[in-house]
Amino acid sequence: MVPECAHRSPQSMLRTAKDYLKGTRFFPVLKCILRLYRRLLYGTHVGRRLALWESVSFWDQWLAEALADRDHPTRETFGCISRLDRLDPNLPLSDYHRRFIDHLPEQDIFVLDVGAGPLTTLGKVHPFKRLHITATDVLAAEFESLLKKYQVDPPVRTIYADAERLTDLFPANSFHLVNAENAIDHTDDALAAIVQMLWVVKEGCYVVLNHNHNEADHQNFEGLHQWNFTVVNGDFIIRRGAKEVNVTREIAPLGDCESELLEDFQIVRVHIRKKEGVTLQPRAPGLR
Repeated sequence: MVPECAHRSPQSMLRTAKDYLKGTRFFPVLKCILRLYRRLLYGTHVGRRLALWESVSFWDQWLAEALADRDHPTRETFGCISRLDRLDPNLPLSDYHRRFIDHLPEQDIFVLDVGAGPLTTLGKVHPFKRLHITATDVLAAEFESLLKKYQVDPPVRTIYADAERLTDLFPANSFHLVNAENAIDHTDDALAAIVQMLWVVKEGCYVVLNHNHNEADHQNFEGLHQWNFTVVNGDFIIRRGAKEVNVTREIAPLGDCESELLEDFQIVRVHIRKKEGVTLQPRAPGLR
């Protein structure tokens, strides 16, 4: 007879163990041990694999709660969409994202969503253009397993791509819009990921980033939260430990960067318009 646990994922067993220990006097001790363990593994391959594993566990719980909450769906960032809206194939592209493509002469618009998770937040339809959305994530295979577990058929299926190696999959100047939301601060090398996004976006088109302000600090540098994003004097700044990079200045030869901190939401919003006639190196140096 096969034990029941043999049919369960490590993420599911981890969540069950945490739920069991909550409320006991051992839980605070367990949290301290796990935090110390993460700190010791910080910056190592094993540490990143652990963080990715925890991310899958997060999305497992997210999907379970979203599907159980059909009558009162939870609103997401900015209160614009609910979790279940991600499953709507007729969800309109937001006015915010339309501003980057409405003026383009092409009818077929190619959009890349980097670090999209199992379900992209982007709307799928446009009133007068045809959208072709590619959603990518380094955990695409694991997310596919979760979608099968919950019998979810997404309108856009996430495929594998590493944000720091987009050019392994996509040629230069492939997309009219490249989007990332709360994803690039999870990368090993945030600057390299941004340069990769600039490589695959078309000339004169935009890379659009929306990330929680100084999320690594808020999360105590746990899990995948390893970079702080902020805005200083109008410049886009990223920080990790002793490393601080003015991204606005670093990418100035490649694109024009506008950034702002939305105080009400504590969101760092960045728009980068790729310059025309620039030559990018697909393996441009990053922060490592």
